[in-house]
Amino acid sequence: MASIEQVKAELAQAAEQSKQRLIEAATVLQGSTQAARQYISILG
Repeated sequence: MASIEQVKAELAQAAEQSKQRLIEAATVLQGSTQAARQYISILG
């Protein structure tokens, strides 16, 4: 059976990975938004 410390460490690691994925998703979304704005401005 896993110790409490081990479980805490695994939870902390999972939380960090989730945070990284959120940052990546936000970055992609921001890039997509900028690309859409540029495209619209080109169309005029």
